Amino acid sequence: MASYSESKTSTERRNFSDFITSTPEICNGHTAGVNGETDSSTYSHSSSITHVIEHETQLTSSVKKRSSRKHVTIQEKGTEETESLNDKFNSFIEKIQYLEQQKQMLEERWAHLQEQKISQSNQVDMEPFYQMYISKLLTKVTTINKETNGILSNMMGTMDSVHDFKDKYEDEFNTRIDLEYSFVQLKKDLDSVSLDKTHLEIQVDEVKSTIQLMKSIYEEEMKDLKSNINDISVVVAMDSRCTVDFESIVKDVKKRYEAITAKSREEAEALCKAKLNERAARAGKCGNDLIKSRSDITDRNMNIQKLRSEILAIQDQSIHLDNAIKKAKEDGDSATKDAEVKLAELDSALQKARQEMACQIRKHQELMAIKLSLDMEIVTYRKLLEGEESRMQVPLPTAAIISVQTGPSRSLQKGHASEWAGRPNPQPERKTRPKSLLITAVEHHTQVHSK
Repeated sequence: MASYSESKTSTERRNFSDFITSTPEICNGHTAGVNGETDSSTYSHSSSITHVIEHETQLTSSVKKRSSRKHVTIQEKGTEETESLNDKFNSFIEKIQYLEQQKQMLEERWAHLQEQKISQSNQVDMEPFYQMYISKLLTKVTTINKETNGILSNMMGTMDSVHDFKDKYEDEFNTRIDLEYSFVQLKKDLDSVSLDKTHLEIQVDEVKSTIQLMKSIYEEEMKDLKSNINDISVVVAMDSRCTVDFESIVKDVKKRYEAITAKSREEAEALCKAKLNERAARAGKCGNDLIKSRSDITDRNMNIQKLRSEILAIQDQSIHLDNAIKKAKEDGDSATKDAEVKLAELDSALQKARQEMACQIRKHQELMAIKLSLDMEIVTYRKLLEGEESRMQVPLPTAAIISVQTGPSRSLQKGHASEWAGRPNPQPERKTRPKSLLITAVEHHTQVHSK
């Protein structure tokens, strides 16, 4: 539309410039007067122009027949120039009609655009609401990402603590295995010690029984000896020549025997006491070791139970955290997908609105460009026509002036034409010419446009 209007404007300007350059003499020597007021519509102007053209052709034919030979060449030239001027006037009228139609169409479109602009201005602008909603969704996404990162960091810390507890559990399990192995060894040692203790107790009992037996034997022997000593009656042949002291011998033997028995008894008692003390010391030591190992075993069992309970609690916590992480991931993914879908919808709606706005702005700019070009063209034509009118108002020295009046009750009189033909050289009237039809039409267009 803009290119067509520009090409149309350029052709009209070129034709008008050709018209101005080609008709300076006819403008100085020939004017077309129009008496009365013109109508506002362009169709009445065109009808009046055609009527003027018909009268001008008739008048020029009568003038050509009745004029003198001196003015034949001038009249022929004037008729040709008048015909060309009429053709150009017709073309100008057609252009004015076309411009008026274009102007009406542009005014309608301009009013429609103004109504659309007012309706758009009255409508609520949803873009800030969409922007706020998008910002809220983005803040939610950022908070969800932060919470996810925090949960992941907590999960990593929990996993690290789980690994630490797992390492501790493995260490405690290894120590438990070592303790169980040492417990088995201690149990074996305890069994061997208990066996040794039983053997020693049996030996002590045997030694005690032997000591008791020896005591009883010793007592019986002592009794026998005493009885033998008391009841022995020895018949001794006394030799008067040698004297034997049997009492001293018996006493000596008795002393030796008592010394031997006392010594053997002391040795046996010392040996028994030493063995008993040694066995008692070993039994006390083994008992202390056994008590200590039992206390260690109970402590280790308590620690094992405690670690098992802690491991179970940590496993439950880890399972709970895994479930929470999975749930948070699912919620975050769903929220992110919903936010992405809504963002895509909002972006598409915003892009569509921007495209529509750009299309409306482009159409508005095109219409404004067409309007400005038409305004410039109208102003140019007006200035050119005002200049042409000022030229036409200059007094003509030698050219003939033809006055044509149009109207519903006015017509061209033949007598006037014959009288004008009889005159030799009419002088030009020095008075103000009425405005031409084209200037009136242009002024009408400018007034309508200004309104």
